[in-house]
Amino acid sequence: MNKQHGVIHVCESKIYLRSDSGEQEVMDDVAFLKMMGKEIELVRIDGARKRLKDVTIDEIDFVHHKVYLKRLC
Repeated sequence: MNKQHGVIHVCESKIYLRSDSGEQEVMDDVAFLKMMGKEIELVRIDGARKRLKDVTIDEIDFVHHKVYLKRLC
């Protein structure tokens, strides 16, 4: 988070789900991600929420603001 001149800037990320057939965008503008066992909660900057079951983090690209998830076997 970067704060300049009274304005807070955050770096949102796009979340993708990887599978054998490729990548599917799950949610954009995600500001918060929480791992809860086999579940992940995503929260957008506008407060919209989504929970995904039976997934885990596969890779995080901090430079391009992308998080890749994959299904648990």
